Amino acid sequence: MARQTPQERASRDHARWTSQRRDFDDVTSELVRRVYDGHLADPHAQVLELAAGTGQLAKWCPALAERSVHLDVNEAYLKILLRDNRNATAVRSDANHLGIKNDAFHLVTSLCGFDVVGDVEIASRECFRVLQPHGSFVHLLDMGTSIEPALSAAVAKAMVPIPNIFLGHEHLAAHELRDQLSPLIDHLCIPAAQFAHAVALLSRAGHPAAATLASWGMPFLPDRFEPTIAAQSFVRLTSNPQELATFCQLMRSVYLTWQNAPYAQPLRVEPSASLHLFDGRLRAGLINAGFENVASRLMLAAAVETIQEGTPNYRYDAAWVGCRVVLPSIPPVPARLHGMDVELVGADPVPGPRERLRQSVVHVCTGRKPR
Repeated sequence: MARQTPQERASRDHARWTSQRRDFDDVTSELVRRVYDGHLADPHAQVLELAAGTGQLAKWCPALAERSVHLDVNEAYLKILLRDNRNATAVRSDANHLGIKNDAFHLVTSLCGFDVVGDVEIASRECFRVLQPHGSFVHLLDMGTSIEPALSAAVAKAMVPIPNIFLGHEHLAAHELRDQLSPLIDHLCIPAAQFAHAVALLSRAGHPAAATLASWGMPFLPDRFEPTIAAQSFVRLTSNPQELATFCQLMRSVYLTWQNAPYAQPLRVEPSASLHLFDGRLRAGLINAGFENVASRLMLAAAVETIQEGTPNYRYDAAWVGCRVVLPSIPPVPARLHGMDVELVGADPVPGPRERLRQSVVHVCTGRKPR
């Protein structure tokens, strides 16, 4: 097979991101426009977009794109952005070395960009430098963040991370664990010693699951751990719905068997959210750079759609920062989640008997440069 050109790889990435966002594109775009309404009140406000990619933010918010300089380190991505936004200004640049004069912009913003920048601390200082006094920083995250830092943190604590096997099955978790679960919990951590013990018991019993669990735990052994390889293994499983469902069913069976065994200590399971780790890194970077009023929140927009004949009769379909949640009934929206306020944007529609509620939840982090 011929090696893909940079432009072919960029087109592949663009198609993948577009497909991942398609089901909630209308709801998310409404949310994003409302986020920027206040920042665009000044008709002379100049905007710098970091890690602009192929132009998703420009598509959702044309008013923002009209006055933005779009930066990305990948020239092939910018060619797609310019193809779809012919009047846009796009510059190839690294977020850690902007090459822009001081105090040049009223607003610096990014969609998922600080999840991929080389150094959050350096990029935050660069944002601070190019902002005018009292200028604003706005970062949006609508897709799942990089799992590598979360996996590294788990291995450092002698834990084995697994996908959240209780998503949609929260009732099977122990009461104290159930209270900590949410759609943002994308992985659970199990002590490596208990995980190895479970594999050994299954192996002695001749259970076929032993090989599956042993294979899963291998990349997370401290002497074998490579963050990129482990992340690839994790994402490969979570990106395949059928394999993920099989693995989660297996792990729930192991969990329930372990919890009900009278001779065993309860299996220790620590829920964790890669978003929570990302949020902490980003806020710390902004504060260390000199920003004030640094805050994070989860912003939610909703719409209803008719349940078509012959389609599943679920009432709730949502994307919680990239995590798809489908439920037969509509759950209550918490006022706070993982230390962040949850803010409803726009209308709060109530679905009728043959309608379902669709929600998009986006992580928003903001800060301001002092006067």
